[in-house]
Amino acid sequence: MSYKKDLEQRRIEILRRIEITKKYRDELIKNVNNIKDNYAHGLVSYEEYKEELNQYLKNRSIEEWKQYYNNKIDEYKQHLIYYESKTSERINIIPLAILSIFLDDGKADDILPN
Repeated sequence: MSYKKDLEQRRIEILRRIEITKKYRDELIKNVNNIKDNYAHGLVSYEEYKEELNQYLKNRSIEEWKQYYNNKIDEYKQHLIYYESKTSERINIIPLAILSIFLDDGKADDILPN
């Protein structure tokens, strides 16, 4: 597999992970709101509400879960920036390398990035 293709596949995978993480975060919020609505409408007692909420949230707060998902999304975005920069770096290096082949007078190496 070529370098460019590999970078593109990694970029696509990161975009997929971002979307999945957003979906999980949004599902979490929706489900917690449903639990709260059940209590607000008197469908469950306070004890049942607290037990169901704690069980669903695994004894964490909704804010802790939102922060967790938002941090994961930010982490994936940083990976995305990295892979996109590598893709553009590679694209910029190739023309310079080709140019150095035709202009090989000993000075072409000075224009290539380190």
